[in-house]
Amino acid sequence: MANTLGHQLKHFAMSVNFVDLDLCRSVRTLLDKHLTETFAMKYYHVMIDGIRIKAKPALRTAVTAGLAWTNENQDTIPIQEESGSYKGQSTYAYEKDIKLWVTAPLEGNEHKPLNEVETYVDQWSKIKNMPSYFSEEKSTIRTSIICPLKYGDRVFGFLCLESEQFLECIQSARREIQALADAVAIVLWLHEGYLKQQESRSRAFSEIESMVKEKSLQSFLSKPKIFFASSSRADREVVGVVREILKNVLGPYIQEVFWREIKDPGDINAQVIEEINECRFGICYLSEPTASGSGAETRFVDNLNVVFEAGMLQSLSSASSEAPESWIPLREPESPPAPFDIAHQRTMPVSRLNDGSLNKDSFQADLLARVSNLLGVSAEAAAQASKS
Repeated sequence: MANTLGHQLKHFAMSVNFVDLDLCRSVRTLLDKHLTETFAMKYYHVMIDGIRIKAKPALRTAVTAGLAWTNENQDTIPIQEESGSYKGQSTYAYEKDIKLWVTAPLEGNEHKPLNEVETYVDQWSKIKNMPSYFSEEKSTIRTSIICPLKYGDRVFGFLCLESEQFLECIQSARREIQALADAVAIVLWLHEGYLKQQESRSRAFSEIESMVKEKSLQSFLSKPKIFFASSSRADREVVGVVREILKNVLGPYIQEVFWREIKDPGDINAQVIEEINECRFGICYLSEPTASGSGAETRFVDNLNVVFEAGMLQSLSSASSEAPESWIPLREPESPPAPFDIAHQRTMPVSRLNDGSLNKDSFQADLLARVSNLLGVSAEAAAQASKS
């Protein structure tokens, strides 16, 4: 392993899984000392993308905990001017993913500062035509080295080093600068990922804290609640069978919440919504008789209030397939097409005889099987528990 900072730092960066704030700050401080003292660079600058200026992609100085990765002022620059030309040699190198080692051509016995010439020599990639170098504050710079920052195939910034001396682009120098750029790229990329992970973790935990504070989390140590919604005009016999199963047969396993028994003072709609949020399961008997009576072509319609409650239960369901895993929609067969996506659910039809009367035995057996499956108990065990 080469005994240089670049190679040692790259080796270290490749061995870590995340970069927290302290480590990122330490790497930045170490880099600052090395570039200004050991390399004697007049200026250095690390810039990364991810911003826009006037709706166009741009770059900004990398900053960690208020410390800028530069010994200059922090800056933001567009990649291209409005005319379409590159802002400078650094944005050109970033956009093209090429390394530049820019000096002035030899004139007599010297290489002039880059501000004083119109043609340049690229000692690294041998680029012939490139944007101009110009800066009023940097009138003494004779060497400008630009190395893109990459993580995998993603170019997301650049490292720029500027010296007042004319520097030869020897192989060992190229290797060291490339290693430094690679190390900086890994550290900044892992640090950005670490920050996003921390932000997501904090947001997720805050949501849990809010749910605990609002008492919207369900307890799996107590009897689960099951919400039963029906129209006030719904078939009383059907409603009676459902309630009989919930209260007397499945009573040992669940606590029934029947919407008509919510009688606390205040807004009834708000109370219904609150109860639904606290229930782990639900049953919605959507149908009610039509106003026209039994002679109508369609004997039943869906009650809009129950449809709304069904929509709430569906939104709270964790179902990932067509079958709802936490609620059961009940519907009369002689009904119009189902509303919204209930048509795609495995709706349980109310079993009736040829004369239109309720087929009570069949309906009871089907409903007990469905609700027992919902609760994760067998219908036989539920029936036996109700007798004990």
